Amino acid sequence: MLLRVLFIPPLQFPSVTTVDNDLIAMSTLLGGYPYAIYPWDEPVALICSIRGDGQSVLNRCLDDSTIIEGPFLLVGSTDGALISMTDEQLDRYYPMFYYPERFYRRQQDHLLVASKLGSSQAPRILTREAKTPQPDRWLE
Repeated sequence: MLLRVLFIPPLQFPSVTTVDNDLIAMSTLLGGYPYAIYPWDEPVALICSIRGDGQSVLNRCLDDSTIIEGPFLLVGSTDGALISMTDEQLDRYYPMFYYPERFYRRQQDHLLVASKLGSSQAPRILTREAKTPQPDRWLE
């Protein structure tokens, strides 16, 4: 079954695409073993992966202490099952992740700085302990 998802690669703009609702298709697209996190109250899953090669590029900030590494997907969710995103969900999340982010380390205090590429928004300083999210659920 094909799912309509929002695909967000590092240093690029997001795109609406389709992906098979299976582990192999998502692993291929994301470049590693996929897992789901649910960072919002709305039934939307963020699917990212653990590559294990140490080569993941920092992609987008969810907040000032959580950074997603590598490409990721946003997918609808109901009762733990993945479903296509609705038009309303796409309208809400596409602008949230529209601008690619680049990350810089400030050497004097070891803080991460996130800059939205192409945006007039000022760079923001993240916490010292910015981390990647832990899985809420491994995909099967």
